[in-house]
Amino acid sequence: MGGGVLWPPRPPPAGPPCLTHVDLTLHDGRLNLLAVYRHQYLIDKAYGNMVGLSRLLAFLCQQTGYAPGELVVHATMADAQRRDFPAGAQLAAAARSALDDASAPAESQARST
Repeated sequence: MGGGVLWPPRPPPAGPPCLTHVDLTLHDGRLNLLAVYRHQYLIDKAYGNMVGLSRLLAFLCQQTGYAPGELVVHATMADAQRRDFPAGAQLAAAARSALDDASAPAESQARST
């Protein structure tokens, strides 16, 4: 893994950190990681947070000799950033439409039986 230097240094964020809890659990010889965020920005931050947590899990597994297990992220508040990401509303509508289309055959089959 590589390292990086931020210059000029960033000021500390206002308010408490978003990552509030990390739980490591050993189950069936696998190391599982659960992370709890008080607030998660789904467009700007979620992917980078997942990459960072997966690297942390990989490092811990390398150091301990355990196989990697599950990585679970729970956000007590998730922000889809619709104001900051105009296409987010279109993306959400397309996802809802795809889910509706996928469930339509099951619903019509249930009605016919």
